[in-house]
Formats: sequence, C-alpha cells, structure tokens
Amino acid sequence: MKTVYNADGVEFTIYETVKKTKAGPIRYWLLEDHSSGKRRLLSNKTKEAAQKRADKIRAAMVKGRADRMTLSNGQWQDVCLAGEIVKSLETGDSLISAVREWAHCRALLLSSGATLVEAAQFYRTHHKGGGGPGHNPTRFDDAAPAYHQSKIRSGQSQSHCKNILTRLGRMKKVLPEGVLLDDLTAGQLDTALLTLDIGAKTRNEYRLILSNFYKWAGKQNPPLVPAGFNPGKEMEQHRVGHQEIEFLCVADLRKVLAGVQSKRPDLLMLVALISFAGIRPSECVRLEWQDIGEDYIRLPGRKTKTRYARQVPIQHNLRRW
Repeated sequence: MKTVYNADGVEFTIYETVKKTKAGPIRYWLLEDHSSGKRRLLSNKTKEAAQKRADKIRAAMVKGRADRMTLSNGQWQDVCLAGEIVKSLETGDSLISAVREWAHCRALLLSSGATLVEAAQFYRTHHKGGGGPGHNPTRFDDAAPAYHQSKIRSGQSQSHCKNILTRLGRMKKVLPEGVLLDDLTAGQLDTALLTLDIGAKTRNEYRLILSNFYKWAGKQNPPLVPAGFNPGKEMEQHRVGHQEIEFLCVADLRKVLAGVQSKRPDLLMLVALISFAGIRPSECVRLEWQDIGEDYIRLPGRKTKTRYARQVPIQHNLRRW
C-alpha cells in the first residue's frame, strides 16, 4: 500500500510492505527519498518512524540549500541545464566557480534581466581560464582514497585508517554520483547521513571525519577546495545522551569465560586480557611474548590506540589463565 506524506511542503512516498521470514511475516515501511539526486528506499519499522525520518530529511534539505527550496521545478531544471553546460567545459572549474564569476558580471549588468542558462552560456563564451579560484576541483570519489593513503603514510593505526575509508565509502554511496568536493553543502552532507540511519554519536563521528577531510583537501598543493571552504565543519552537531555503563558481574564473566573455553578456546587468552587487564582488543592482537614480563605487560606506543606507551600490571586473576 502506498501513501504520500507531506513534510512541510515536500511530499514523500511511503510504501507499506510485508516480508516473509521463517518466524512469520514482518511488516515494514519504505520511505522513498530523492534528496541526494537519486532514488533511494529507506526501511523503517513503523509508519510513524518513516514520517519522522522524512521530517528530519526535509529539515536537513533546507540547511545550506535555502536557494533550492525557493525554486520552482522549471527553475531547478534551468539550474541542472546550466550545470551540464559548465561541466562540458575543459576548464576544470565547478558550477560554483561559474556562479561566482557570473555574480560579478551580473552586478555590472543588473538591468539586463538575463536568465541562469544565459549566465552559463556567457561563462562558457567568455571564460579564458588562468584566473580561476586557485584550486583544483576534485570529485569526492577521487579525493577519499587519497585522504586514506595520507593517513596511512602519517603512521595512523590500521584500524583508524580502515574506519576512515569505510565511512567515506558509505558517504560516497549516498551522495550524488561524481559530485565535486566544493559543490557539496553542509545541508547535503547532513541529509546524506540521515539516509544512513545511524545514531547521534556516530553522526558526530562522521562530522569530525568530514571536517578533517576538508581541512586536508584545503592544504594540498594545489588545494582541492577554495580557501576556508569546509562544509563538514558546518554540519549539525548532535547532543548525545549519556547512559550509565553496565559492568559484568562475577557470575556473568564466569559464563563468558566458560563459553569461550568450550566453544572457542583459541580466543580464551584474548578475552582474559580484555577482562582482567583492561587492554583494548586492537592492542591485544598486537602483543608479542617479549611484551609480557613477570609483573607487567609493557605496551610500546606503536601498539597502543593513543600512541603512548604504558605498563599494565598483571593481576592475580589474570595469572590463572
């Protein structure tokens, strides 16, 4: 069954559907989203959840894209046509570069009443190159792997570099295909994160990665974005509700260790180190026998998450294992 939901002037289509599983039929609702320029179906557990998600996407669309919300469909088609005209040039400039140059010309010729398509045609005819914005317009798809490689060369941990590559890869899938770094806005990035259906804490982590990504892009030679351009920094920062941490009691920990010992004895030492020494899993896998002494486990800085060396005392309950 299909319904149309109006989110403050923007219509979203919601499809109610049923999926057959071994446990029986499961109902869920698909939200049809076109905010990134391509059609996506976002799964939700209830109709109310789908409507709430549509409201969030609608709110994010306005941020950084207020000009888009004031255009009619015909005017938006002119924008797309103008973009295609600019992209057909071999100047390396983006649509933003063309708009900035035209804005200056339009100020001089205010009484001409030219349209956006005429502006793009003017840019195409009169632009000679060489006096551009001083940066090298680059696609998001091409810049992301280069940023990942720079993190590897700087000595960042393998897990940290992999996390960056994975999250930028997920962003690539929900952003318009072939989009340039300096054509993106904070509103577009916020909307893209909403389609991923992730929590507030994770969205803040994406915001930090994207902000650092744009900082790196601005420091390249030549820079990949104009000076001071960083939509990642302008993205919404979400308040994270802190919850009390629940600790395993002795009985629960005994069950865990007994289960590991019977089903995965090869992981027993890893679980014991995590439980009784407080060492991170990523640090445990880097340990070597020479790092373990009689009374302390010595972690060199190159093997720790913080890149600082530390000594971990070997407690009595750890010696048993």
